[in-house]
Amino acid sequence: MKNGRVALKKKSAKAKFRVSQALRVPARVSSGPRLPGSGSGSELTLAREHPDVTCHPDTRHRGQKSPVCQFGAGTESYFLLLRFLLFLNVLASRWGGKREVMYTAFKALGDSVDYVQVCDSDTRLDPMALLELVRVLDDDPRVGAVGGDVRILNPLDSWVSFLSSLRYWVAFNVERACQSYFHCVSCISGPLGLYRNHLLQQFLEAWYNQKFLGTHCTFGDDRHLTNRMLSMGYATKYTSRSRCYSETPASFLRWLSQQTRWSKSYFREWLYNALWWHRHHAWMTYEAVVSGLFPFFVAAAGAGSFLGYWALMLTLYWVGVRRICRRRAGGYRVQV
Repeated sequence: MKNGRVALKKKSAKAKFRVSQALRVPARVSSGPRLPGSGSGSELTLAREHPDVTCHPDTRHRGQKSPVCQFGAGTESYFLLLRFLLFLNVLASRWGGKREVMYTAFKALGDSVDYVQVCDSDTRLDPMALLELVRVLDDDPRVGAVGGDVRILNPLDSWVSFLSSLRYWVAFNVERACQSYFHCVSCISGPLGLYRNHLLQQFLEAWYNQKFLGTHCTFGDDRHLTNRMLSMGYATKYTSRSRCYSETPASFLRWLSQQTRWSKSYFREWLYNALWWHRHHAWMTYEAVVSGLFPFFVAAAGAGSFLGYWALMLTLYWVGVRRICRRRAGGYRVQV
């Protein structure tokens, strides 16, 4: 498949393809049949440097050099075997949510790959999405993870999805772009992200066994992955050149459920993120404080306005009743 996930051309027992357009390994676990694009699974893309690989520059993409590599037949067989074993491992596991699926895949991969791309099962990737992510990690070894621009696949389904598409654009092209300038993106979103595998493997068990108030955490996996990378002192970046399209709830109740889940994970991870403010730029501290405390300021202002309104009404009511009672009392004395 050209300009897509895998581009293989066999030439005399060798396969030629771009390292960045690497093998995609679907990692989905289910207790029963599932429809494609259900949003409950995840996919991982592998990029690997191997002794049986020779690379040379290519300038066909936007006038920039990108690596094109010759993979021997043995390397191709290695990836196919890895994919088959990973599929068996995932198939034999019980369904335990997205984090369980990701952990199973990460564990099966071990240190066999250099980069790991994560995305949701309802996500459609731009043909050059992975190439742009790989380019960021290749350019700066201090960057531990990079995320891309997530657009809405169904913006015209309802007014909820349309407003969500506007919010997504601001969140990625304004907020994350600003965070990326200071090398401290707070969340590499689940629909599109790339991690250095040797770093990910170091905190894999801690990420999987995360607990909050004694309860095992199942959601907020992408934000905690990012926090773990930040805790090691590595930078996290965002690139708008890498793009994907993901579905968003079209009904208000589904959207409300999604936002409630995300808000819970946000404030949980906010507490963990605060432990590592001193390791990164001051902007990370400033934005975290403002965005973390702003909802409480709004709630306090709303509660204050509500209480102030009723306090004023009760005061006016009390003053009016007293004046009326005094007038009536005075009138009775005159009549007597």
